[in-house]
Amino acid sequence: MKGYQIDMKQTVVQSQVRALEQEFVRKVNRDIASKVTPFYNVFLLLCAAVFYYFIMAAENQCFSKDKAAFGVQYEGTQDVTKQFYLLSNGGVVLMLVSVLMYYLQGKEDMFELMRPYVIITNLLTLAWFATLQYFRFKPTGRACSGDYIDLAQ
Repeated sequence: MKGYQIDMKQTVVQSQVRALEQEFVRKVNRDIASKVTPFYNVFLLLCAAVFYYFIMAAENQCFSKDKAAFGVQYEGTQDVTKQFYLLSNGGVVLMLVSVLMYYLQGKEDMFELMRPYVIITNLLTLAWFATLQYFRFKPTGRACSGDYIDLAQ
């Protein structure tokens, strides 16, 4: 009988600790959703605006082959302007989707429901950023950005 009472007390204590943990997690999630998320959404909207600017900026064409950049398309050159145009479009879409995901996650009782979608969106954004860096630092991207210009001349 005494062992049963000890087990019962342990079960009650464990359930109380579990309830405290759940309340703590709920409070932290609520604080993140109400205090951090609005600032992060503003940051994402500013990033989307920057990439939208690059999409709508003046059309300076750049075609490249190896380490040489050209203003007109020759045979065997890559259209670097189009590559960055498409990447910028993808960036704007990802930023706006992220804003929507974080906005929905900030709603009452939506934090846990939206978490997998937010994680997937964040991973897609990371993959997009890695792709952006790849295209920027490959030889054609470096040629069009002026990395190979010899300033000593």
